[in-house]
Amino acid sequence: MGSESEPAPISKPAARRPALWADVALTLALVTLAALVLNAGLFWLIMRQVQQDGRVAMAEQLTSYVAMALESEARASPDAPRYRQVLGRFEVEDLDVVELYLVDQGLQPLASIRGKPPRTLDVGFRTAFFSRKPHVGIEDRLSARPLAVVTWPVSPVGPPVAALRVVMPLSGGSLLESRPLFLLVYLLSTGLVITLAGYVLLRRRLVVPIQQLRLGTAQIAAGDFEHRVDVDASAELVALTESLNYLAASLQSYRQRTNEQVEHLEEANRALAQAQEDLIRTARLASVGQLAAGIAHEVGNPLAAVVGYVDLLQAEWASGGEGSADLAEDLLERTGRELERIDLILRDLIDYARPSQEGQGEATVEHTLRETLSTLGYQPGFRDLEVESLLEPDLPMVAIQPGKLHQVLVNLLLNASDAMQGTGRLEIQAQREGDLVVLRVHDDGPGLSDQVMEHLFEPFFTTKPPGSGVGLGLATSQSIVQSIGGKLRAANHPSGGAVFELSLPCARWASSAASPRGRSDRAASQGSPPDDGEGTLET
Repeated sequence: MGSESEPAPISKPAARRPALWADVALTLALVTLAALVLNAGLFWLIMRQVQQDGRVAMAEQLTSYVAMALESEARASPDAPRYRQVLGRFEVEDLDVVELYLVDQGLQPLASIRGKPPRTLDVGFRTAFFSRKPHVGIEDRLSARPLAVVTWPVSPVGPPVAALRVVMPLSGGSLLESRPLFLLVYLLSTGLVITLAGYVLLRRRLVVPIQQLRLGTAQIAAGDFEHRVDVDASAELVALTESLNYLAASLQSYRQRTNEQVEHLEEANRALAQAQEDLIRTARLASVGQLAAGIAHEVGNPLAAVVGYVDLLQAEWASGGEGSADLAEDLLERTGRELERIDLILRDLIDYARPSQEGQGEATVEHTLRETLSTLGYQPGFRDLEVESLLEPDLPMVAIQPGKLHQVLVNLLLNASDAMQGTGRLEIQAQREGDLVVLRVHDDGPGLSDQVMEHLFEPFFTTKPPGSGVGLGLATSQSIVQSIGGKLRAANHPSGGAVFELSLPCARWASSAASPRGRSDRAASQGSPPDDGEGTLET
């Protein structure tokens, strides 16, 4: 491990800078001042509205006065009222009347000074004729100045016989005095002033420095730890810049130490891989020793037969009796069969003990299971067992080397035989579940206690008497299965005995099964959480 290099200290700013809160407060004050200045226009609009309300009231009073004069004329001269003469008295320029006329219920003009009556009854005439009430309306158009439209019923006696309409402007002739247009201009000017003030004042003191910080952070995050950021901003942003520069210097130092640690970890990983391979090899040799004990007894039977055949052959040749050639041929044939039997037993043992080749392999569950049962068939503990294999047809190949799958199956079957003490029923099931091939080994033994279940897959844990096992079989099997993305779990079967479940990925998933991400992705797709080898099985 090399020596750690300390990052160089960052120099303090030479000049005292205003705080960020001061910049924000000053900016808000200026923006508020601009808004208050612009709100003067709003107050003017309110006063203008008050003035318009006064003109509407004046138009209403004028209409009421004219209507009273018309009703008096109608009562005075019911046969031929002089409505035109009455209206003529109000034809003066000071009143600024746009329309002034009197119509009957058919909208026929009885007297008209200015303007023309509409062709259809509008809301004002309907109110005057049918509701017998005066109506006051505002006609506000964007392209013209607003108008006050007053319609008054004229009823000398009984129902209204006519309706008087007076239309007066509410303001002068400027288009800016129209409320919609003025509001539009006011909103646009206010938004423009506030936007410009915020852009000019806030951009230089906040936006630009923050953008510089963002770009500098992105460059440092990309791996350029030698990059440094320099901004002209408030004290808080300058302090943040100094912290970022100090972080970059620290990361530059940490990168050097991390590279050294990675080298050590790679070396430790290589040593761990070698230790794991040694552990698998040790467990394999332990299983070979256990197998050899049974095979030695099995080899003894044909070997004794061969010795007997040889002695008999020697005695026959020594006696020189008739039929020696036929007897010798029969004895030699029997001797050959016994020697082939011994050779087959020894080859099975050698094939199992031979170290497996490196790399990802593919194995057939049915073929490997058949070879495993053939190998274990020589064991005394399997002679009185009732073994039943229930394999789903057309099982896909699994992503594991055949030798390693053979080793795992040997460990599981030997443990099952030991649990049943050589008698009982052993059931082996295999079926496909999604992208996995699940193999279950169910024995008729006493099952697994809670204490045994807790330490079942720990190295060197065994329930066998001393000299019968080293406790590496299940630990090694679990390590082999997990290395290819599979699972090995154990539980008690509801009908009695123990059941071991071996989940192996199909061969087409071999590339993803070897990586932790591939295993987690597949577990997520099946909706099952990661398993450490222990737990309850659904059987």
